[in-house]
Amino acid sequence: MQASAQVLLQIEELRRQLHQGMGAQYDPVRLQTLVPISQELDRLVVEFARDELNNNHEGAQQ
Repeated sequence: MQASAQVLLQIEELRRQLHQGMGAQYDPVRLQTLVPISQELDRLVVEFARDELNNNHEGAQQ
């Protein structure tokens, strides 16, 4: 459960960084610099979802 909480904190931090980086105007160069943050956010969300599915599946089997 501790790992899940840590991943959620990382997800929220990356979401905050993306939100701040976007700004109010469309800027292709700015968007390109945010790609690594977006990719890491995607990776963490998938990791978290898999962990949650595994935890729920293991709990259902017991």
